[in-house]
Amino acid sequence: MAEQPQSERDYYTPILWSLLAVAVLFLCVLPLWNGFWLDECAIFYVIHAGFGQIIPRCFISLQSFAFSMLEWVPLALGATSGPAFRLPCLAAGLITVFVLDRLGREVSGPRFGLTLAALFVSLPQVAIDIPSARPYAIAMLLESAGLLCFFRWLKSGRLQHGLAWTACGVAVGYFHYLFLVPVALEALYAVKTFVGRSRTQFLQVGICGSVGILLLLPLASQLREMARQSRWLSSQSEPEWISLLLIGLPGFLLLTLILIVGVEWLAGSSVRWRPLACNRDVPKVGLLLLIVPAVFYFAVSRLTVTNMFLSRYLLPSLIGGVLVWAWLIEGFESPRLRQGAVLTGVIFGMLLAARTAVVPGYVLNYLGQDWSAAARTLPNAGHYLIYPGLAETARLQWLQQPKRQEYFAAPVALFRPDISSENSDIVPFRFGAEEKEYMQAIVRRLAAQRTQVSFIGWGLTNAVQWQEWLSGELAQRGFSKTSDQAQAALLVTVWTPPE
Repeated sequence: MAEQPQSERDYYTPILWSLLAVAVLFLCVLPLWNGFWLDECAIFYVIHAGFGQIIPRCFISLQSFAFSMLEWVPLALGATSGPAFRLPCLAAGLITVFVLDRLGREVSGPRFGLTLAALFVSLPQVAIDIPSARPYAIAMLLESAGLLCFFRWLKSGRLQHGLAWTACGVAVGYFHYLFLVPVALEALYAVKTFVGRSRTQFLQVGICGSVGILLLLPLASQLREMARQSRWLSSQSEPEWISLLLIGLPGFLLLTLILIVGVEWLAGSSVRWRPLACNRDVPKVGLLLLIVPAVFYFAVSRLTVTNMFLSRYLLPSLIGGVLVWAWLIEGFESPRLRQGAVLTGVIFGMLLAARTAVVPGYVLNYLGQDWSAAARTLPNAGHYLIYPGLAETARLQWLQQPKRQEYFAAPVALFRPDISSENSDIVPFRFGAEEKEYMQAIVRRLAAQRTQVSFIGWGLTNAVQWQEWLSGELAQRGFSKTSDQAQAALLVTVWTPPE
């Protein structure tokens, strides 16, 4: 497909880049100063005890070795606030924008690259995960860079491009295991592609695969531990079939296309579409990366007790989805339709991300959690009952193990050094008969000690039920509620003993 005339690009390109800059500032930069949410606290638990404890604590909390070591650097330099720990992820997100732009330019042209970058920024899940001290942003960068090298490899057949793809694939595995699924799919696609070419190029797949597997072997022990704990790592019910059918249809992008096509039709313009003139592997690889990981995670979630079909775990499919949607949009022959669809999509994506967030002082807090602020509202004396909302706390035997208790209490204890296993207990994740029996023993002990009791928990349904149950149990023993407040998504309640 021919490139746009320069006159058409003069207004569109600077407008779109300006809009993307506003989106990045509002959705990704300003939230850097938010308080810490639960998963970030898990990372800080890993690095808090020093570099030498990172690997042992990664086995307890199942966090990423590579990302934890990266986050240890600002801690070692004396950083204590959120922005310092989130900057690597913000930088990774920004670099991903330019990597996708470069990828699009190489496989089709500048127009396709700009559309890839714009669609990536427009996705609400990207806005949530970039300003967050979690490995997803870096994993998406490595997946995008690996895909760029992968397309170069398919085109050139040169081993150096294959080894560059392998390096990205290995690195992404050390940051997040789930992103190895797209790497495996790309490897299978390379086998299919090179099997019909020269023997030398086919052997490259074996070389790259062997190097990659050898470099990933150190992860095997943590993968085994993760598989052993898998039944305790799920906090959601199994997904519905409709969620699988909608995985490749972001509602706001579909609505955007329908709206723009409708406007064009009402204006009397013809709406024509034909495949974008680009590397023919682009739509195939995009569909492969979009559909197969989602189907795999869905099958695991339906057939086992571990639910992997969650928005953050579906991020490995995101880059494939961006490729497919950019290819579809750029197939429209009308420049006005293409540009309108991209601009409107970015605006809709910004509004959708902002709609799902708490907006204190116009700064988005997507998860509504600020454990540091909530922990500091707790009284300075008494006993503390902590409901972190970690799925692993469903296993009652772990609640009394000192090392695991330290991990479970981390969202509070990191910000209140005076809180330890001596004056705190972990509230079980589930609210059932066995769990209530466990908590009744704790309540009886606290009643005998006649000590002030404080409850803090992530406001999930179970947290509310535990808060109400504790109020009833303590009231029967003469305790009175003296404080009951909500710190955004966190609940804080204090009961004083009878005189």
